[in-house]
Amino acid sequence: MAVQSLERGMDILRVVAQSYEGLRLSDLAREMGLAQPTVHNLANTLVRGGFLAKVADPVRYRIGPAMQDLAAKSGDVDLPDSTLIETFNSTTADSLLVVEWSGSDFVIQRRIDRSRANVVQRVGTVVPSPYQFVTSLCLLAFLPAMDLDSFLKKYPIEEYGGQIFSKREQLIKFLTSSSKLGVAVQQNAKLFRAAVPFFHASGTLRGAIGVYCSKPMSVNPAKIIQALKSTANL
Repeated sequence: MAVQSLERGMDILRVVAQSYEGLRLSDLAREMGLAQPTVHNLANTLVRGGFLAKVADPVRYRIGPAMQDLAAKSGDVDLPDSTLIETFNSTTADSLLVVEWSGSDFVIQRRIDRSRANVVQRVGTVVPSPYQFVTSLCLLAFLPAMDLDSFLKKYPIEEYGGQIFSKREQLIKFLTSSSKLGVAVQQNAKLFRAAVPFFHASGTLRGAIGVYCSKPMSVNPAKIIQALKSTANL
């Protein structure tokens, strides 16, 4: 028999974990679909246990030290920003994205742009067009079959495929090829995109690192792919 307060507490942790900057109580209540007093009591319990941290200016909730300690003990360690910057600057890419699988959506966690090549932006937003980002396509290629099927039902290819994929069969062919190669690549005369997956210490899919280049003639695809794979395997 499920314990409602425990389920809600776990849901709060999942929601907060998707935001690097943290969430205000009102935002958290809206995301949860619960009254603010209810969320406030649950969040305070998690703060006392160290699973959430309450920060000021403005007041918001972030993942706390107890959760970070659990992640460290499980072997999961975030890639250092310095490593992502080094990888990005070893290429001629316009941008680099780190996208993670939340269990139902793909969330852009970090981004680097050429205009600010030494700054890692914290994003925390869901990928708006999952079939048009090479990082989310890479993740789809490595999702378990059950999760992939659920995702395709949630985001029908006919509605979200855009100009890249008009039929499910086209998408599945691309995903199958990417899975075999260990990398998702899209390249034509106008662009080059590539992304590789990275995994939890348990071996389950965690996310993908990808780059976008608007000048494909100036890139070395093999060098970029190797740089991404080396970073993902750290």
